[in-house]
Amino acid sequence: MSNNTKAYADGAESLKAEIGSTAGASFDLNNHIIKPYVRLAVSHEFADKNEVVINRTENFNNDNSGTVIKYGLGITADLNNQWSGFAEVNYAKDYDGHLEMPYSGQVGIRYQF
Repeated sequence: MSNNTKAYADGAESLKAEIGSTAGASFDLNNHIIKPYVRLAVSHEFADKNEVVINRTENFNNDNSGTVIKYGLGITADLNNQWSGFAEVNYAKDYDGHLEMPYSGQVGIRYQF
């Protein structure tokens, strides 16, 4: 860092369990299949110790443990027999309210052979 501050962190530890569901529908529009969907999941991080040391004197725990609720909306579209496209947006917030991933998204294409 530019002010000679040094941070040391061991490898991050994680033990996570997640359960969720996806529900959607399929529509045929001029021989192109469109599939909108929604996702809902609950995830729990069990690991609660990820120690970080600043300047070898200040220690703190980067604790990401807790329960997170995840929401998502997406759509896939079959362009032909081999090509399809997709877009998805997600939001996640933990049950305690101290962690939040406001929005994330993905857009892409797929080729099947």
